[in-house]
Amino acid sequence: MRKLIIVVAILMLAASVGWAADKIMDTHIKASKVIGQSVKDSAGEKVGTLDELILDVEGRVTHAILSVGGFLGMGDKRVAVSWGDLTFKPKQDTIVINKRKEDLKKAPSYESYKKTQ
Repeated sequence: MRKLIIVVAILMLAASVGWAADKIMDTHIKASKVIGQSVKDSAGEKVGTLDELILDVEGRVTHAILSVGGFLGMGDKRVAVSWGDLTFKPKQDTIVINKRKEDLKKAPSYESYKKTQ
Protein backbone atom coordinates (compact mmCIF):
# COMPACT_ATOMS: atom_id res chain seq x y z
CA MET A 1 0.00 0.00 0.00
CA ARG A 2 2.82 2.41 0.84
CA LYS A 3 4.38 1.87 -2.60
CA LEU A 4 1.06 2.63 -4.24
CA ILE A 5 0.75 5.91 -2.33
CA ILE A 6 4.29 6.89 -3.37
CA VAL A 7 3.60 6.06 -7.02
CA VAL A 8 0.36 8.06 -6.98
CA ALA A 9 2.14 11.02 -5.34
CA ILE A 10 4.90 10.94 -7.97
CA LEU A 11 2.36 10.80 -10.79
CA MET A 12 0.43 13.73 -9.31
CA LEU A 13 3.64 15.75 -8.99
CA ALA A 14 4.64 14.97 -12.58
CA ALA A 15 1.20 15.99 -13.82
CA SER A 16 1.32 19.31 -11.94
CA VAL A 17 4.83 20.09 -13.31
CA GLY A 18 3.59 19.34 -16.84
CA TRP A 19 0.55 21.54 -16.30
CA ALA A 20 2.72 24.41 -15.04
CA ALA A 21 5.02 24.12 -18.08
CA ASP A 22 1.99 24.24 -20.39
CA LYS A 23 0.69 27.35 -18.62
CA ILE A 24 4.07 29.11 -18.97
CA MET A 25 4.12 28.38 -22.70
CA ASP A 26 0.60 29.83 -23.00
CA THR A 27 1.90 33.21 -21.81
CA HIS A 28 5.53 33.15 -23.01
CA ILE A 29 7.23 32.69 -26.36
CA LYS A 30 10.50 30.80 -26.80
CA ALA A 31 13.23 32.78 -28.57
CA SER A 32 13.98 29.77 -30.76
CA LYS A 33 10.43 30.03 -32.11
CA VAL A 34 10.77 33.65 -33.25
CA ILE A 35 14.38 33.74 -34.47
CA GLY A 36 14.33 32.98 -38.17
CA GLN A 37 10.64 33.77 -38.51
CA SER A 38 9.33 36.05 -41.27
CA VAL A 39 8.34 39.59 -40.31
CA LYS A 40 5.41 41.18 -42.16
CA ASP A 41 4.10 44.71 -42.40
CA SER A 42 0.53 45.59 -41.48
CA ALA A 43 -0.60 44.76 -45.03
CA GLY A 44 0.77 41.23 -44.69
CA GLU A 45 3.76 41.73 -47.01
CA LYS A 46 7.01 40.10 -45.91
CA VAL A 47 9.58 42.75 -45.03
CA GLY A 48 12.33 40.56 -43.61
CA THR A 49 13.39 37.88 -41.17
CA LEU A 50 14.07 38.15 -37.44
CA ASP A 51 17.78 37.29 -37.03
CA GLU A 52 18.68 38.17 -33.43
CA LEU A 53 17.36 39.55 -30.17
CA ILE A 54 19.25 42.21 -28.18
CA LEU A 55 18.86 42.13 -24.39
CA ASP A 56 19.80 44.69 -21.77
CA VAL A 57 21.88 43.80 -18.70
CA GLU A 58 18.71 42.85 -16.81
CA GLY A 59 17.73 40.31 -19.48
CA ARG A 60 14.90 42.27 -21.10
CA VAL A 61 14.65 42.28 -24.89
CA THR A 62 15.17 45.84 -26.16
CA HIS A 63 15.74 45.41 -29.90
CA ALA A 64 15.41 42.89 -32.68
CA ILE A 65 17.80 42.54 -35.60
CA LEU A 66 15.99 42.04 -38.87
CA SER A 67 17.43 40.89 -42.17
CA VAL A 68 15.76 43.00 -44.89
CA GLY A 69 16.05 43.35 -48.64
CA GLY A 70 18.07 41.00 -50.76
CA PHE A 71 16.94 37.84 -52.48
CA LEU A 72 17.49 34.28 -51.23
CA GLY A 73 19.85 35.57 -48.55
CA MET A 74 22.01 37.57 -50.98
CA GLY A 75 22.33 41.34 -50.65
CA ASP A 76 20.28 41.60 -47.49
CA LYS A 77 20.97 44.14 -44.76
CA ARG A 78 20.61 43.74 -41.02
CA VAL A 79 18.81 46.55 -39.22
CA ALA A 80 17.99 47.10 -35.56
CA VAL A 81 14.38 47.86 -34.66
CA SER A 82 12.87 48.62 -31.30
CA TRP A 83 11.27 45.64 -29.60
CA GLY A 84 8.13 47.76 -29.20
CA ASP A 85 7.79 48.03 -32.99
CA LEU A 86 7.01 44.30 -33.22
CA THR A 87 3.71 42.60 -32.50
CA PHE A 88 3.52 38.83 -32.08
CA LYS A 89 0.52 36.89 -33.21
CA PRO A 90 1.46 33.39 -32.00
CA LYS A 91 -1.83 31.77 -32.98
CA GLN A 92 -1.17 32.89 -36.56
CA ASP A 93 2.61 32.22 -36.36
CA THR A 94 3.19 35.81 -37.46
CA ILE A 95 5.36 38.75 -36.42
CA VAL A 96 4.11 42.16 -37.58
CA ILE A 97 6.14 45.38 -37.64
CA ASN A 98 4.65 48.86 -37.78
CA LYS A 99 7.20 50.03 -40.38
CA ARG A 100 7.23 49.86 -44.16
CA LYS A 101 9.69 47.72 -46.11
CA GLU A 102 11.04 50.82 -47.88
CA ASP A 103 11.78 52.50 -44.54
CA LEU A 104 13.63 49.43 -43.25
CA LYS A 105 15.73 49.25 -46.42
CA LYS A 106 16.74 52.90 -45.91
CA ALA A 107 17.61 52.43 -42.22
CA PRO A 108 21.30 52.29 -41.26
CA SER A 109 22.71 48.80 -41.05
CA TYR A 110 23.07 47.25 -37.63
CA GLU A 111 26.83 46.88 -38.14
CA SER A 112 27.22 50.68 -38.66
CA TYR A 113 24.91 51.31 -35.68
CA LYS A 114 27.09 49.11 -33.44
CA LYS A 115 30.21 51.15 -34.28
CA THR A 116 28.62 54.31 -32.89
CA GLN A 117 27.65 52.72 -29.58
